[in-house]
Amino acid sequence: MERPEIAGAVGEALLRSIVSISTDAIISIDEQQKIWLFNAGAEETFGYQAEEVLGHPLSMLIPARFRGGHDRHLQSFAASGAKARTMGERMEVYGVRSNGEEFPAEAAISKTWLGGRRYFTVVLRDVTARKEADDVLRRSEERFRQLAESVREVFWIREAGSGAVDYVSPAYDEVFGRSRERLYEDPGSFLDLVHPADVAGVLSTWENVTADAPPVTFRIRREDGQIRWLESLAFPVRDPGGRVVRYVGVARDITDRHRRERLREFLAEAGLALAASRDYRETLERIARLAVKHLGDWCIIYLPDEDGVRVEVTSSKDEGKALAEKARGFLLGSGTPGVLNRVMESGRPTLIDDEGEELDAGSTGDAFRTVMDVLGAESAMVVPIIARDQTIGTIAFVSSETGPGYGDDDLELATDVARRAGLAIDNARLFSAAQEAVKARDDILGTVAHDLGNPLSVISIVCRSLLNRGPDAFDPDTRELIQGTYESSARMARLIDDLLDVSRIDAVGLQLQQEPLDPGAFLHDVAKRVRPLAETKRITLRVEVDGELPQISADGDRLAQVMWNLLGNAVKFTPEDGSVRIRGVDDADGVRVSVIDSGPGIPDEILRTLFDRFVRGSGKRRGVGLGLAISKGIVEAHGGRIWADGRVGEGCAIHFTLPASPRG
Repeated sequence: MERPEIAGAVGEALLRSIVSISTDAIISIDEQQKIWLFNAGAEETFGYQAEEVLGHPLSMLIPARFRGGHDRHLQSFAASGAKARTMGERMEVYGVRSNGEEFPAEAAISKTWLGGRRYFTVVLRDVTARKEADDVLRRSEERFRQLAESVREVFWIREAGSGAVDYVSPAYDEVFGRSRERLYEDPGSFLDLVHPADVAGVLSTWENVTADAPPVTFRIRREDGQIRWLESLAFPVRDPGGRVVRYVGVARDITDRHRRERLREFLAEAGLALAASRDYRETLERIARLAVKHLGDWCIIYLPDEDGVRVEVTSSKDEGKALAEKARGFLLGSGTPGVLNRVMESGRPTLIDDEGEELDAGSTGDAFRTVMDVLGAESAMVVPIIARDQTIGTIAFVSSETGPGYGDDDLELATDVARRAGLAIDNARLFSAAQEAVKARDDILGTVAHDLGNPLSVISIVCRSLLNRGPDAFDPDTRELIQGTYESSARMARLIDDLLDVSRIDAVGLQLQQEPLDPGAFLHDVAKRVRPLAETKRITLRVEVDGELPQISADGDRLAQVMWNLLGNAVKFTPEDGSVRIRGVDDADGVRVSVIDSGPGIPDEILRTLFDRFVRGSGKRRGVGLGLAISKGIVEAHGGRIWADGRVGEGCAIHFTLPASPRG
């Protein structure tokens, strides 16, 4: 087929060279759309050899559904004054390969006149790979967008150089209470919501993002007044050359988590602090210090009692002491403390706003409103202090910070604190009452011991003197009466000594006169003194000492008192022809001493309270009185411990330990 002449052999050679090395498909057609040029790039793109398409219509390279549109575009272009046009500006351009496969393409067309005839040349590029990559990217971006816009966290992307924000997830509107469009316009606009105390840290993190930077925690105050705690983490994104091109970050609302952590921390601290105090005034001071540390700038505790009204006002600020004293004096001098009394009467907590108005019901009285003005308060919570289902007072938490003030979550926490405070105050009051009762008892015991001790001494001395006159001084009945009186006075004297010992144990503890003691020799000596009592019932009394026992430091008289109590009970409740053993062994606690009898044993319900004072068995059961309670106090004063075991019908064993003296 005859081709048109191109001016100049050199020009033709140059043109052929350019066309042949182009990787794009270059196709020339005449006005009848017959193909006149089909380069190597076109052969690679369409899968035809040039000989297969030259002279054939261009339509063989266009999918059937696009041929009509192609004809119209070509006619329009031919009639226009334009010399070239980029194809695909309004619609996609597609080609079809020799195997029938369609593919997307970018194309440009130009027209020229040669030899009085018009020709059209198309330069076409297969964009299948790029379109597939674009599709992958589009799907990836869509998945990312769906994920970012469905989570509650705020996800953001900003450019490293300009700082411009490329993307912010919709959660920003909810968390920050502001449209994200403002952030697109001004990337740093969120900083005016950050709490002033946290701005420096947030700004430093925003400007110096590193891959290993830890999360930053900060507060924001939204435009609606809400305060929220956020945790933000960001990291840099680098290009293949290692240059940071953008930053990606996420911010999550941790307000609820922060509140739970604060609650756990506060309640743990409150539990430890309040449990550690048994003094009434100290308990009130601890409650107030905890309150101003966690719940506000001021704490007011209002406690009416039989002595009047107790008011504590505490400040978290050093300069607030004078104001606190002024507020305290005002409340003490006012007969109408308003909301403090009303909350106490109703048992219902209340929130108070910066105008001094209750948020749930009624209006505050003048006294408390004046106190809020004195303290410069913006909001307050007043909650009842309840102990054993009775409201015993009120506690007010006062904040001088501007803003939304206290909320329901704060009120719930304050109520919990007040409940714990009520228990602590009640315990402190009970402890104080118990101390007063113990003191009254000790006073009575001291008086009784003094008033009875002297007459008993006279009775004992007179009876002993009469008995020493000899067996013939009185008739048998009179002598028996004198002997009984003497023994009764001795028992009463021992009872008074026991009561005084119990009093000493409760008050300041037993005062011991300790000295080095050989436990083995001590046990043998005690057994020697008790043996005559055992022999009256034909009871076998044995001492079993395990080798050489370590030396101990002890009050010999007090330990003898313990052994007399234990051995007296053992002999008393062991039947005739029974046995009582005294054992001494060396063990990890020092020296362990055991008194083991073959008596009737002890029921479990008695065994559990064996060392409690004033506990007695019934019938033939073992009666413990005060002796074992005193023995327990003596052993514990030496740094040891005492316990019992045994079952009904199997006898009883009482053990106690004493620490060994340090080896020199």
